[in-house]
Amino acid sequence: MNFARKSKAKNKIIILDSCHGGILGNYQADTGTAEIDEGMTLLTASSEKQYSYEGGNGAPGVFTNLLVDALEGKRQAGAVQAA
Repeated sequence: MNFARKSKAKNKIIILDSCHGGILGNYQADTGTAEIDEGMTLLTASSEKQYSYEGGNGAPGVFTNLLVDALEGKRQAGAVQAA
């Protein structure tokens, strides 16, 4: 997160496709802050207490597949489209 904080970019997107990745967005009682700052967006495959499972035989997991599909502009079945 220090790397992202030092970046001069106005907006930063941090993607964590890992187990327990959501812990970075938690409020820290000892410091009174969260790990993310203004202008940062955090996308995680799991909450602080969840595992992020891969597909069978080394295939990508659900989060990875949905992220790649979104980046490629693919629409998911049942997705809501903006009017």
